[in-house]
Amino acid sequence: MAIQYVEDRQFFHPQTGSAQMKCGNAYYHAYLPCLQSKWPQFQPQELVITTTIKAVLTPEHKDLLRCNFGITL
Repeated sequence: MAIQYVEDRQFFHPQTGSAQMKCGNAYYHAYLPCLQSKWPQFQPQELVITTTIKAVLTPEHKDLLRCNFGITL
């Protein structure tokens, strides 16, 4: 399980070698310290779990969300 977050990401242009920014998806471990290492102000209640995703979560996924984020589905 991973947390998807849309953010501006820096990359180096392969031909010019110059640093550029691009908005895109970034993925983080579903582990609070992992998210807070990049985003110190992150709060678990900010997570959005769509109805589609909720429908396919296993009991193990739900337990992980409860243990790591305090989210009960």
